[in-house]
Amino acid sequence: MAAEFEVEVDVFSGRPNPRFTVSGDGARELTKRLATLPAARSEAAPRDTLGYRGLRVHARDPGGRTATHDAAVLSAGLVVVPDPRTGARRLLRDDDRALEQWLFAIGSATLDAVVRAVVERDLADG
Repeated sequence: MAAEFEVEVDVFSGRPNPRFTVSGDGARELTKRLATLPAARSEAAPRDTLGYRGLRVHARDPGGRTATHDAAVLSAGLVVVPDPRTGARRLLRDDDRALEQWLFAIGSATLDAVVRAVVERDLADG
């Protein structure tokens, strides 16, 4: 996986979503945590509604360019991870939304207070 990630908070429908960067130890920890998630049922699907839908994790290449496709999606206890070689997608469980909460906590201080409150409320509701 990449040494740096751009995390998009998927919350808006008509304007750009806020983003933050995860690099260094955070990027290594993210890669490690993703690798330990168990498989989820194939019929499960991430949230696709208005409001907060989850976090989209985009890998950055060594030149600092962010991939606009093949993002991992963390949403409501599920993680969808694309395989960049085959295009296949793996569906994983994020029990108790632990990974989603951990990742949001890394960038939450950089986000607008209203966005932060919306996401924190959703994460608290489980």
